[in-house]
Amino acid sequence: MMRSLIFSFALLFCSFAAFSQNENPKRQSSLKIYNLTTVERDYSPQFFDSLGNEYRDNFYNIQLLHPTIAYQWFNAKGNAHEIELTSLRMSTSESNRWAFYSRNQSNLTAAQDLQASAMISLRYEYILFLERETDPKLMPSLGLGVNPYYMLDIFRSTVTTVFPERFQAVGIRFFAIPRLNYSLSDRLYLDLNFPISLYDAKLVTSKSENPTIPNNERKRSSVEVESFAPLFSARLGIGIRL
Repeated sequence: MMRSLIFSFALLFCSFAAFSQNENPKRQSSLKIYNLTTVERDYSPQFFDSLGNEYRDNFYNIQLLHPTIAYQWFNAKGNAHEIELTSLRMSTSESNRWAFYSRNQSNLTAAQDLQASAMISLRYEYILFLERETDPKLMPSLGLGVNPYYMLDIFRSTVTTVFPERFQAVGIRFFAIPRLNYSLSDRLYLDLNFPISLYDAKLVTSKSENPTIPNNERKRSSVEVESFAPLFSARLGIGIRL
């Protein structure tokens, strides 16, 4: 599935390349490989205790190495569009817990927890270049970005008192992104930018299979909105002009 998505993404790049007709060698379409470093406040899935009370922990998620791929092309005004596959993740984790009783050495019990998660995140950005005539090696710009995303977490356990949980969120973020491009040659350049989160809105849904909770209360939804979220991120990439 991952190979099919990458292949489709490459075809999309090629189709957009036909629209980039700027004669300036520094205003040609390009492919970029980024590393995105992020420090962000995050939330755990929403769980329910044995009495049906919901609870959720919050923590800070730190990512130092997070490679992404992007494609940039220019319009007739000399400004740029960029699309990025920011995240694509599908994973499962399994943990086992063992209990051993010394009085009866044959009495060995085990519990198994299984968690599955998935995420997809994309970014579209319109980039305004501040230098238009001379195009020096160091080019400042300002981007306005839109980032739709989807997250899913599923938790199951063999412990009879721990019930399956399902958490999902679909949302959209808006960014202002100061940028600096530095040309290494006519074909290669560095791109350093600092996304600033302006607005984040998401629909969060959680579902518990706890039989002590009435059916009509097991699924809960809420809309969460946050302006200027506590988020620091920096993106450093290398671009190849096509």
